[in-house]
Amino acid sequence: MSLFIVLPRIHHNASSLKYAGFRFCLAADKQGQIGSRPRPDGLQWCFQFRKWAVSTQIGEHMPKQEEMITMFSGELVLFRRSGSVKGNWYSRIKNKDGSYIVRTTKTADIDVAREKAQRIYYEAMALMSRGIDIRTPTISKAFSMWVAEYWKHKETNDKDASIKRHKEKKNNRFSTIEFQYRKYIIPFMGKLNVSSVKPETIFEYCRWRSDYYSNNPDEATQLTAIIPSITSVKKELSAIRQLLNYCVVKGWISVIPKLEIPKSSISLNPARIRSGIEIDELDKLWEHKQSRYKSNGVNRYLSKRHIIQRDIVVNLLHFASHCALRPGELLNLKWQEITISKNEDGDSFIKISVKDGKTGGRDVVARHGIEFAIKELFEATGKFKNYVFCDPLNGDRLQNPNHTISVLLKEIGVDRKVVLYDARHTGITQYLLQNNDIYIVSLNCGTSVHHIQRVYSKVLSVQRAKDLAKTKLFGSNISSAKGGIVVDKILGGMLEIK
Repeated sequence: MSLFIVLPRIHHNASSLKYAGFRFCLAADKQGQIGSRPRPDGLQWCFQFRKWAVSTQIGEHMPKQEEMITMFSGELVLFRRSGSVKGNWYSRIKNKDGSYIVRTTKTADIDVAREKAQRIYYEAMALMSRGIDIRTPTISKAFSMWVAEYWKHKETNDKDASIKRHKEKKNNRFSTIEFQYRKYIIPFMGKLNVSSVKPETIFEYCRWRSDYYSNNPDEATQLTAIIPSITSVKKELSAIRQLLNYCVVKGWISVIPKLEIPKSSISLNPARIRSGIEIDELDKLWEHKQSRYKSNGVNRYLSKRHIIQRDIVVNLLHFASHCALRPGELLNLKWQEITISKNEDGDSFIKISVKDGKTGGRDVVARHGIEFAIKELFEATGKFKNYVFCDPLNGDRLQNPNHTISVLLKEIGVDRKVVLYDARHTGITQYLLQNNDIYIVSLNCGTSVHHIQRVYSKVLSVQRAKDLAKTKLFGSNISSAKGGIVVDKILGGMLEIK
């Protein structure tokens, strides 16, 4: 003999039957074996299932009874599940669309839970009154959505991006932000709701970040700074700010909290002051290149390909010091983005169109002298009609050149750390020394006037205003050439004139 029961909307866990929203029958025979079968036609026999199920095998799978307290005319419900280990209370708020938002009060004390639930309710009502969705995601979830939308947008606007996605991802500046999130930000605050990020959260993050490698020594390499620099942490806070900007656009939050490194109680290394590359060092590098790297017997170890690659890096430094582009902007630069333009007087100058820089797109006016580097680069990589700085054999984009820069400088007797970004510092310094207006320089270099005033204060003491394309060049042997004439003479027929 079997017993049939008609069940409305029962939620079981995975070890039981899980057919939410469906009506089905359970059959229990004399031995207590439980199974499911379709309801027989005409059978309408129903009774309280829980009372019967307690004495059967499926009683342990039934939902637990809840203790429940209703507040604010049912708009706020305080509840906890019976049999819970911690016995914490949860708040449940009804959203405008009829859905429910559940938040834990993290306490089993009913008085404290009431107070926290009321605070959660008032905050939710304030957000809803401003049209903000209270069902905000976690930092980890929001980041995943942000990354997905970024690459979807990039692939929509670039037909080749879907084919070269892995390579573009590796080379794109957005990859640095992804690394910062996966390495540091998500492990610390990934489970935190985006609306819960407060200045106190940033303070705790900075403290945690300063001790990260001290607490995780196995993750440090020989090149890892055990105590991070202020600059590194500022970049990570900038990455957090960009995600929060995305959250504002999505309507998850209304304002971005103050994101600053605390001035006390945090141990961070001071920011490295960039000294730039001196003009005489660039001249020595140029002469070293012209001699085919024969000094100190280096040349005998180099293949023709290695010599060409070195030439490209030397020209990269000269190029960067004459236009002050950032490293990412340089390495992503393509030939169609370099053109010859003329000013009102008919003088030619080099214009570089930055498509996707740190501060967006902009047109850059390069200082005269850059044409000598462009000429050699065009002969080496112009045939590919793609990246300016690339492998001379296959046209692949040039990877991080900092190691080659260090090797080249050591060969000419410069024994200090120099990276590609230092050439940007040299470029901005030269713009200012040529008495160009600080506001024009800031626009040309894609940075703020405040930043230039703070970093280049010594240079500004001799700064005056005029135009950007001055005649001062990187080498003493060509410094007397007139810029516009030199551009036409050296690059005539190579680049498009606009």
